[in-house]
Amino acid sequence: NNNNNNNNNNTQNNDDDDDDNTISYSSQNGFVTLVGDAAHAMTPSMGEGCNTALESAVKLVDAFTSLMEQKRRGKTAAAATATATAAIMSQAFRLYGASRPKETIPIQIASALQNGWKQ
Repeated sequence: NNNNNNNNNNTQNNDDDDDDNTISYSSQNGFVTLVGDAAHAMTPSMGEGCNTALESAVKLVDAFTSLMEQKRRGKTAAAATATATAAIMSQAFRLYGASRPKETIPIQIASALQNGWKQ
């Protein structure tokens, strides 16, 4: 529970900056990204942890798929089977990492508030 409260306190501090770009679930270079409790821990009492983790996994796959489709569109028919590269994976990690916190932070805050966290 202390970890959950600490994560939520850190999130709250970032929200005070009014700059959504400061919160990301990926490293700037795109080599690492966080999914599930590593990115958005919450208390189990709301039953949202697994759902949020699964949604995050889908969002990460969507970012990767979108980039692969863009790459395929730029190829000839013979080369339409584009292969994934480290650069594409890093870009997908950064896209996911920048977009997902906006969707999960309200759930984290609601979870913390329900369990006695004070803003």
